[in-house]
Amino acid sequence: MNEKKLSIVVPIYNISNYLEECLSSFLVQGIDNYEVIMVNDGSTDNSGEIAKRYEDKYENYKLLDQKNGGLGYARNSGAAAATGDYLTFVDSDDIIPDNSYEKMLNIIEKSHSDFIIGNVVRFNSRKSYGSVLHKRIFREDMVGTNIHDTPELINDTTAWNKVFNINFWRENDFKFPEGMLYEDIPVSIPAHAMAKKVDILTDITYKWRARDAGDSSITQQRSSVDNFSDRMKAINSVRQFFAKQNISQSLNDIFDYKNFQFDFPLYMYLMNDVDEDYQAIFFSTIQEYFPKISKEVFLKIALKNRIQYQLIVENKIEEFKDSVRQLKLSKYKPHKSEQGYSYNYPYKEVLAPNDRYVSKEEFRVNMDIEEAYWDNDVFKLSWTTFLWGISEKRKKDISVSVALVNSDDTQEIEISNPVSIKFNPMMTLRKSSFSKKHKMPYLKDNYNYSKFELTLPIKDLMPQMHPNKSYYLSVKYNINGVEKNAILNSPKKGLSTKPHYQLMDDYVVTPSYNIKWELEFKKSAAPVVIEAVNKTNNGIEFTGRCVANRKKLFAEDSSRNRIFETDMLSDDNGNFKATITKEQISELDFSKLYIYSDSENPVSLDPKLINRVYGISDKQLSIFNTLEGGLVLSIDQPQFIVEKVEAIKKSFSINIMYLDTANAIVSKDSAELVFTGEKDNFIIKANELKTDGLTKILTFIFDPNTVFKTFDNSFSVTISVNNNEEELYVFRKTLDELRIKDSKRQYIIKYSFNSSTIFLNIKQSWGVLDNSPRKQMILAKLVYPLMRLLPIQKKTAVYESFWGREFSDNPKAILEYVQANRPDIKNVVFVKNVLKDFSDINAKVYRKNSFMYFYTLARGKYFFNNVNFPNHYDKRKNAVEVQTMHGTPLKKLGFDNPGEIKDSAREGFIERNSRWDYLTVPSDYVADIAKSAYLFDKTFLDVGYPRNDSLFIPTTQNEKNDILKKYGLPLDKKIIFYAPTWRSKGKYAMPIDLNELKEQFSDEYVFVIKLHHFSIPSYSLEGLEDFAIDLSNNSDIRDLYKVSDMMITDYSSVMFDYALLRKPMLFYAYDYDNYKDNLRELYFDFEEEAPGAFIRNTDALIGEINDIDRYFDKYKNKIETFDEKFIQYDKGTASEQVVKRIIK
Repeated sequence: MNEKKLSIVVPIYNISNYLEECLSSFLVQGIDNYEVIMVNDGSTDNSGEIAKRYEDKYENYKLLDQKNGGLGYARNSGAAAATGDYLTFVDSDDIIPDNSYEKMLNIIEKSHSDFIIGNVVRFNSRKSYGSVLHKRIFREDMVGTNIHDTPELINDTTAWNKVFNINFWRENDFKFPEGMLYEDIPVSIPAHAMAKKVDILTDITYKWRARDAGDSSITQQRSSVDNFSDRMKAINSVRQFFAKQNISQSLNDIFDYKNFQFDFPLYMYLMNDVDEDYQAIFFSTIQEYFPKISKEVFLKIALKNRIQYQLIVENKIEEFKDSVRQLKLSKYKPHKSEQGYSYNYPYKEVLAPNDRYVSKEEFRVNMDIEEAYWDNDVFKLSWTTFLWGISEKRKKDISVSVALVNSDDTQEIEISNPVSIKFNPMMTLRKSSFSKKHKMPYLKDNYNYSKFELTLPIKDLMPQMHPNKSYYLSVKYNINGVEKNAILNSPKKGLSTKPHYQLMDDYVVTPSYNIKWELEFKKSAAPVVIEAVNKTNNGIEFTGRCVANRKKLFAEDSSRNRIFETDMLSDDNGNFKATITKEQISELDFSKLYIYSDSENPVSLDPKLINRVYGISDKQLSIFNTLEGGLVLSIDQPQFIVEKVEAIKKSFSINIMYLDTANAIVSKDSAELVFTGEKDNFIIKANELKTDGLTKILTFIFDPNTVFKTFDNSFSVTISVNNNEEELYVFRKTLDELRIKDSKRQYIIKYSFNSSTIFLNIKQSWGVLDNSPRKQMILAKLVYPLMRLLPIQKKTAVYESFWGREFSDNPKAILEYVQANRPDIKNVVFVKNVLKDFSDINAKVYRKNSFMYFYTLARGKYFFNNVNFPNHYDKRKNAVEVQTMHGTPLKKLGFDNPGEIKDSAREGFIERNSRWDYLTVPSDYVADIAKSAYLFDKTFLDVGYPRNDSLFIPTTQNEKNDILKKYGLPLDKKIIFYAPTWRSKGKYAMPIDLNELKEQFSDEYVFVIKLHHFSIPSYSLEGLEDFAIDLSNNSDIRDLYKVSDMMITDYSSVMFDYALLRKPMLFYAYDYDNYKDNLRELYFDFEEEAPGAFIRNTDALIGEINDIDRYFDKYKNKIETFDEKFIQYDKGTASEQVVKRIIK
């Protein structure tokens, strides 16, 4: 337990959707002595209320309320209030992974460093991925380094991945600049410059949120001139600090290189899309700064950037802009001359002749390890390497040598074995770029000799390797005149690149991968080695050899608490025996024990013994290993272990092993495999049972294409024995991914590292003609234009919605009418996933980018979409395209929303919209927006939205009851339907106090929630089960429209559809000011024109619900005005009118 106190400062401003997740992450840090200082910087949403709840609930959470002053001001307020020995900062939309602070404090308390930094991962609503900013920093753990010894730390510019010694912080009087962005830089880099000792932890200790489209954070909004101006303030602040503190020229150079190579290009490529004032500030900044950098830095900068900076310096602004445009449109290939490599970039002549060549830093080594395995005492490797655009056509133009180097580059061990260079034409097919200058694509690059093989004589190299030090394979290439050094890295997925350790000459040699996926080797002493394990009448006997004076084996848990010990019985030759008794094992429940022979050294295990399983006293004892080969014993109840999985022709074969101490499995009929999906379950009977003592092995063989008649795409796998369902377990490094394909589907059995079990995925298969991005490109560029020469199929109608993610909305409503009334029409639907359930439509369903997709795109007559068909769609002269839209615009879009359509995308946007022959609208209001937002000047169909036709059909009581039963809703209560819009993709915090609503209304109402499909609930409904029901997934919003008695929404376009039902609507706009001012500009004054109560808090909402019987009397005028303006053409006949007017 850490004795010293940590102060966690959390600035808060309008962040309600993410705040709870952030604040709750501090509760699982493995430390007790900490305070959370929440600084509410004048939030206008309900962030302050959320923070207050945490202050009321946890005594170590403290809330400071202040007027809005910005992030720097809020951080300074929090730091000034800190009472801890250590200080850290967390942005309130980010997350601290479990136990991160415990790890960091344990290190810094021992090292007494000035601060410690931890690794960072980025995440959004869809995925997590490495932080580009931080990946240059983290390679291995370090203690007591600094920026002068480790210059990569110049990239560590964020304040929040650090824990500072508060004395270091206050002695240097660090303060964040206020009233600007990028306030981290003027603190983080000076802190590094002043620190004598800094610790580096490669574990992920900070999750940095990347906001989704429509919700970008302030620092993500680079198209704002203030953003760039503030970055320059931060950079200049560091430059001034360096000058004042007389910081070394080398560190100044590193800082300049970072700015010009990585930071300024983020803005430079926006210059054609921003206004003249922004351009003037950017250009003047470059003109002032660029001439001051050293020649060494100048020549390291990428050639294209060098040219563009020089054009700016010489005030050749139009040439610079043209250069940016050309480099976006074309991919240039390097060419070789006697002086070196260069590119034929436009305006290259602006540089002096000797400055027109590429620095070696510009060529990035692209590397993949394909195999890495032991062959007795040697280690065999094969890998691929290429440099973009540099030919590997001839073997004689390539030379390669390899050395082992230690982590700080102070030792290099020469490897005399030659590297074999292999013919590898598949790399050319996979990686070469296509020429865009010809209609027929051709490969511009040749990487035929890009494969390399090496036999590494590890045993011969061991005498030169220092114990417990990391060694890497440094590969020196000369590829067609380009010399590059790189550490061997990037293993491909699967077990072929993940070898175990090896025992050699009283040492363990461990190959593994560091945080950068670089292959590393480490040797460590093996004073005690287990060479055999046997079950005896007394328990488990270990035999082996001992090269040191050891008397006992100790079993310890993961916290180094000693559980038991046993004697080692040794002979004069160093051989020993040791027994763990039945009694010692029977006293333990679930345990994972690490075996030591002294206080430091784990007992090493012969790799041949890994994953052995024994039955002892009704327990299962499994033999595992640590990464470095240490012996680990797992004691548990008997588990069903996946021993082997094979793909045999078109069938899977799965072997399950079980120590059947209770004789539960008496025949193969006793067991079944259970595959559980979202909707469907499948049972597989065992084909065979083998018995060896207590060990039972069940074999299941099945053809997945015959079994899985389903629309689910993921299945968990368990085993049922005598109707009792049990989990399956997989030993680490025993199962690779296996797949079986047919013409439509791929069936994939995978191992889940997190849960140590298997699952089955079902994915689509591509056809022979379209099963690679290369083939799809050829279809689009060559085959599709030829298909357009074929006659149009005059009876073919094509439908797509939401870019193929789903098939719904107006296009589906039109198709349904065509199905019922025009049987002569062939209907075709484009989607991304053809494995979904389309049984409710009578249509051909084709996958986007497939052969049949391009064929239909070329020959179809009628095209219906609620978004846009892709750029490569070239509408034929006699084809007809109808844009149905997918909602009434509330938020400004297209050309009405400055900055949404970049200048570089303007032409494509106009071209896509100009293909529309017709556009369906529910009102003149929408038609007017279409004219300005889309520049649409063709025919409007004043018919309403086809999807809303169904809302005009009265719902009978029986139909309503069926819907209620379908979703498990009570028949005897009214329904309040809550349908908010999305503020940002990802977590959605409930802004309504549902406990208050339950207390007031649970006798009469239930509260049904349906979030936007971009939103994920971050709230709990615990204690609200009989009142609040979340139907965000697997519900049709049209069903909920029909059964609800009122709807609560905000700025969602559902209001325009729901208005047709003549039911009450309440508008819970708790964050209205922030939404309209910071997230999206609105077309109209929503507060003034909303057709119902405009509400900002729960108390007002309760008042309106209590008075709901007077709703239509209170808001009659607003409702009539709203209906006339927004839904004037919706009459329930939109689909009929569209089809009769368009389809001949």
